[in-house]
Amino acid sequence: MTYNPLSVDEKVIIQNRVRANQALNLCIIMMVSDRDIHDRELGRLYQFLKEEKLFFDLVVSDEDLLERISSIQLERANLTLEELVKKYSKVKNIKNRALIFDLLDKVMIADGIFHEKEEGMIRLLKEFWS
Repeated sequence: MTYNPLSVDEKVIIQNRVRANQALNLCIIMMVSDRDIHDRELGRLYQFLKEEKLFFDLVVSDEDLLERISSIQLERANLTLEELVKKYSKVKNIKNRALIFDLLDKVMIADGIFHEKEEGMIRLLKEFWS
C-alpha cells in the first residue's frame, strides 16, 4: 500500500473543518451555558451553518447537530462552566478567536434575554485566550 500525501486543498479543508467544529462547539456552549436552550438560539446556529463562511466546509446533519447539542448539554450538567469552556477553548488563531467572539455575541443576544452565565462564558474565554 502506498501513502498519498494530502494535497494543499485537502489540508485547507481539514483545517477549516477543525476551526468550524471548534466554533460550533463554543456556540453550543453559549447556548447551554444558562441551561436553557431557546428556539432563537438554535435558529441562529442553523443560520450560521448555512450562511457563515467559516462553516462552508463543515457538513452537519440535523441529527448530528442535535446529538452534539445533547452531548454538550450533558457535559454542562456534569461540569462547571469554567471546566466546559476550558475543554473546548483550544483555539490558537487570533482571527478565529475574533470571529468566534462575534458568533458568540450573536448567539447570546438571539433570545433577547441577558444571562449572567453567558456573560461569564465570554469572560472565561477572554481569560483563557489572554
